[in-house]
Amino acid sequence: KPLQQRLVDLDISVVAPALGGSRVCVVGADSAFGEWRPEHGLQLSTAPDSYPVWSGRVRLPAEAFSGSEFKYVIQRPCGATVWEEGDNRCITSADLDDKCRGEIKSVGNFGGAIDSVLPVPSLSPEVTRSTLVTWHVMCNYTAPGDGIVVIGSSQTLGSWRPECALCLTTSPATYPMWYGMARFGPGDGCVKWKLAIARAGGHIDWEQGADRDLEMEGIVKSLVNVDFGGQASITAEVLPPAIEVCEPVDGASDSGQGEPVDHMVQGQLIRGLTLSTLPMPPPHRADSASTVASDQETWSARTMEEELHVDHVQSADESCASGGSPKPAEQPHVLWTGASQLAKPEGKCEDAYFALPNGMGVADGVGQMVMFSKYGVDSAAYATDLMRIAEGFLQSRSAEASAPGPSAASMTPDAVAVAAVAMAEDEAEAFGASTVCILTLQGSTAGVANLGDSGFCLLRRGPSGLMQIALRSEEQQHSWNCPFQLLRAPAALRRRLPQNVSLDRSTDCQRYRFDVQAGDLLLCYSDGISDNLHEHEILSAINEEVGEGGLLEDGSRDLRKLVSPEKVARALAQAAYRRSMDPMAEVPFCESARRHGKKELSGGKVDDITIVAAWVMPEDTPAAL
Repeated sequence: KPLQQRLVDLDISVVAPALGGSRVCVVGADSAFGEWRPEHGLQLSTAPDSYPVWSGRVRLPAEAFSGSEFKYVIQRPCGATVWEEGDNRCITSADLDDKCRGEIKSVGNFGGAIDSVLPVPSLSPEVTRSTLVTWHVMCNYTAPGDGIVVIGSSQTLGSWRPECALCLTTSPATYPMWYGMARFGPGDGCVKWKLAIARAGGHIDWEQGADRDLEMEGIVKSLVNVDFGGQASITAEVLPPAIEVCEPVDGASDSGQGEPVDHMVQGQLIRGLTLSTLPMPPPHRADSASTVASDQETWSARTMEEELHVDHVQSADESCASGGSPKPAEQPHVLWTGASQLAKPEGKCEDAYFALPNGMGVADGVGQMVMFSKYGVDSAAYATDLMRIAEGFLQSRSAEASAPGPSAASMTPDAVAVAAVAMAEDEAEAFGASTVCILTLQGSTAGVANLGDSGFCLLRRGPSGLMQIALRSEEQQHSWNCPFQLLRAPAALRRRLPQNVSLDRSTDCQRYRFDVQAGDLLLCYSDGISDNLHEHEILSAINEEVGEGGLLEDGSRDLRKLVSPEKVARALAQAAYRRSMDPMAEVPFCESARRHGKKELSGGKVDDITIVAAWVMPEDTPAAL
């Protein structure tokens, strides 16, 4: 068709590290882009599996590509508008040719110098195959005004011309990590590339060493994790082998999609085949539970409960005062605590925690409540309030100060934990919503009150000397990704709630009570840990950090030589953060999503990450003070 009569679908993807309620928009001269008004621009979207990539699609007349300009814009929740620096972007009619089937894929980087533009041809499906590559580059050698670029043999990487290279992006929250993404066409094959620092004055500092290789043939997408001048780790997702499903075999019934019929699949007769049983290749997984050491033995539920005296105590609707008398402690213990917290790349951290010799806790403010900020809702402040009040409650009990409710002698540690949640729920002043997990220790018995998808676990050394997960909390969910949570809302917002809605309370906490012993490791964490790390990955990170942990020649342990809990917490937080930023990772959150029909989700879950670690120590151990 003549250019002015053709319609073109424009797929736009841009790498922009913007979270915390921010919006990424395409703003430009065309009416579809708001005519340079950010509030009317084309809004892009992201998800935990795709962040920091924001994407959108719009259908335009081909004539709109005749020099129409645009830019990427970030709109902050506070109302501020951040325009990317540099010249206006432009996709011209030169990108359309006779082979184009009416679709263009544009891949850019916020603040980058050039877009990778790939027309989608209307030839055979083989020609439409392309490779999406994401770079995560660690580089702290830059100064203000400098940038990181990827330069290479492909036109997408500038054909070795620095001024046309792929520009990466960063932010104050993510530095020194730089991000970038580019799409390569089917003819790129093996691409040679290197990193360079584009200095503010125009000078280019190339990284040392030989050119790097990136294979494109048969690859759907690749993730490149690389240190500037150092080693690169490349995770690739290959094209699945084509499966040719022909018409039903003569005489076979094909009365419905869900009914089994006979088909010819790759030359073989498969009987009783439905769409749900088509043979498909297993998904690629960089990490597998099979990598866990074979001597990391498992404990049966019976053995665990006998050794730990696990008691899931009263049902959730029983009051705190209903607990029986605690089991007398054979030896008093205290907690040697340490914590680590890593905020998501953009936006306010909404996690909070506390750590004491007799208890610890984590609260995870619900980020979606930011949409009600105009009512004064602030989940970060609410989570902080909950932890501050709960910490004060446990401190007062430790000091044997007067406290409301039953006396210390009549409350089990799990009842104490629920009482701490209840006081925090009653006395919090900020408005917001939050999950919460509080653990307390009395003598040699620990108690936990957990509401939602934060959690705790108890680890103990097995016969092999490796730490094992002996007990772990279960998530409380109303529905997928809708955890139990405390809510404090202003009157104006409460009036908008359905009249029959039932809010979660401290009495809905799941309660645990169990025995501990010196050398046990306790963890309290937000779902930034549990959504991104499998159990075997948690164990691997802990055992790598802890090692033999003060093992003496006679087989006993010097508890004073244990690795500090701060190091344990930091190792787990960093492991979870790396997984959260990996767009190709197989993480528990996405596995759960697929079980609930959310098959489009993949990769790590970008979230705040908080973990408190504590060694159980004899009360008189100096290291625990």
